[in-house]
Amino acid sequence: MGMRKLTSSGRGLAGATFIETSFAVGLLGIFIAALLVVGSNLLGLLRSSQASISANQVLHERMEEIREANWLQVTDPTFLSTKYLVADAKSSSGLSHAVETVTVSAYPAKPGVVTQIVRENHVTRVVTSSPLLKDERMVRVDVAVNWQGFPKNRDRSRMTSSLISRSGSNKQ
Repeated sequence: MGMRKLTSSGRGLAGATFIETSFAVGLLGIFIAALLVVGSNLLGLLRSSQASISANQVLHERMEEIREANWLQVTDPTFLSTKYLVADAKSSSGLSHAVETVTVSAYPAKPGVVTQIVRENHVTRVVTSSPLLKDERMVRVDVAVNWQGFPKNRDRSRMTSSLISRSGSNKQ
């Protein structure tokens, strides 16, 4: 058998002590735990991004549907609730507890000249209705979507608005 080279302390260079091995395993464990935390946070951010993209698609889908309507349809809450908000938006499946709101109001704003329609839990209801909207020259259409998302089911929302002119519409 060969001779081991001894250090001045009398310890061999060939092996590691239990303390050194434990320290190395502990460092490896901390490194793996940090990787798991970072990975979990990244997955949460990806879920959040996916939900935001779905919400933006819902807004785009609803606004495009409304832009196809003529003036009397845009200002009629019954038509909007039975034609455009009768079913969930195709893109809303990626959203948790989605609530869609369409608000049509006189522009410039006039008190009481507002129609609001809400779609929640697969049910559409007209919250407020103003028959005076059809007589306005211009309306503002706000489409909003609210949902619960990452982190901790925090309330999230997106909204878009469009001005629609009665005289500018060729679909009278």
